[in-house]
Amino acid sequence: MDNSYILITKPAVNQFAGLLESHEPGTGIRIFVVHPGSYNAECGVSFCPPDNIEEVDHVIDYDAFKVYVDPISWPFLNEAEIDFVTEGLESQLTIKAPNAKMKRPEDDAPLIDRVDYYIETIINPQLRNHGGRITLIEIKDGICVIQFGGGCNGCSMVDVTLKQGIEGQLLEQFPDEIKGVRDVTEHQTGDHSYYK
Repeated sequence: MDNSYILITKPAVNQFAGLLESHEPGTGIRIFVVHPGSYNAECGVSFCPPDNIEEVDHVIDYDAFKVYVDPISWPFLNEAEIDFVTEGLESQLTIKAPNAKMKRPEDDAPLIDRVDYYIETIINPQLRNHGGRITLIEIKDGICVIQFGGGCNGCSMVDVTLKQGIEGQLLEQFPDEIKGVRDVTEHQTGDHSYYK
């Protein structure tokens, strides 16, 4: 398989090859993405012993070792680059994967795509501090229909969050396209609520 899909620089190849010498023969490197395609996607690298190799894995042969990528992570690792950087006395492995996270939609993309991107990249990181998040269900006649999840479900401040926070931000960001926000969450207070 073409190893230009994921570029592992020579210093990184040498580093992996050296580390693999002390592992079981046939052990390779696994590259993966946690939460692929989302704003909080993260790339990871681990050793992949022979008994962890799956038939569905994509395999890239780097001569000194093989790289394994699960089929879910694979599309998000195109153009990824792994390097081993040494600066002074410090060395570290760096991973750049420009396609791992949610891509910013074009300015002329459908409104739902642009709003969803704004929610995932701006609003949900703010709500995550309180253990919550929102999901965009649909946009109908300029009204964003959303659902709260996590700690926001059942929170006594949800109306303030909705009107002053979420709706205010969306009206400011999309002034000619969004008229309001409607919450369709069935809020229940209880043990699952982050705040009571």
